Amino acid sequence: MDIKKRLYRYSDLKLEHEQLKERIDSLREQLTSIRSQTFDDVVACSGNSDKIGDMISTLSNLETLYIRKSNELMKEIIFIERLINQLESRDRILMRKKYIECKTWETVCVEMNYSYRGIQKIHSKILQSLRNSA
Repeated sequence: MDIKKRLYRYSDLKLEHEQLKERIDSLREQLTSIRSQTFDDVVACSGNSDKIGDMISTLSNLETLYIRKSNELMKEIIFIERLINQLESRDRILMRKKYIECKTWETVCVEMNYSYRGIQKIHSKILQSLRNSA
């Protein structure tokens, strides 16, 4: 995948990762409540254990799936962070403002005190440098 596309995906990756973390926490809470309920109801078992066991298994499988996806997202996030981190200070600032903080080019120009044309030239050089190093 092109470096620029990977950089643009950063904010979506972070958002999806946060959502998955919330889902994992929610699933763990559900699993804990189901497991504690099954231990309380062990004596009064009337064939419901298969349904509860199936539910626990399904939630556990879903949790595993979310954890795998979360790990994939984190690998890509780390790749992008390392990519940016290898740059010079000014270039790191520019790339973080644009791709991590999701600022518009106009905002980046004002905050860094560069013209639009100047920032575009710097950005092009950074992208070329990143493509050559990747």
